Amino acid sequence: MGGMFLKISIGCDQAGFYLKEDLKSYLIEKKHEVMDVGCHSTDQVNWAEYSAMVCEHVISGECERGIILCGTGVGMAMMANKIPGIRAVTIENPFTAARCVPDNDANVCCMGSRVVTPQIAKMLLDIWLEAKYEENASTWKINRMAELQREYAEKLYK
Repeated sequence: MGGMFLKISIGCDQAGFYLKEDLKSYLIEKKHEVMDVGCHSTDQVNWAEYSAMVCEHVISGECERGIILCGTGVGMAMMANKIPGIRAVTIENPFTAARCVPDNDANVCCMGSRVVTPQIAKMLLDIWLEAKYEENASTWKINRMAELQREYAEKLYK
């Protein structure tokens, strides 16, 4: 990580529990500060709640990035992207891990324990955490996405 340490919120449902434990230990070894919102076992839970808790840490600024794990990563990403200010992506390959931050300012990474092995997940996390966002040709698109999110929220919740 070149000396860059982040504060990271991590959460999961029961399907992502063992992967969360592996990744949490890995991140701590790399000197990141990790806030574990749970779940803390393989007992059935409502995954949406854990996704929202991680996202709250990110949008509040308490954490710089969030990691959410379930069986596929898809449900967690769908929930996360309902929260204004969150730009969650399901990461399954190195190219997506490398490009989602510079191109889309992705602040939450979702992965599936039934899709990636712990070893692959660690490699993808390293790539994602190294990626930096700087204003670029995509900035106007990211800004427009936030505007559309606000516009639809205003229409839906009048």
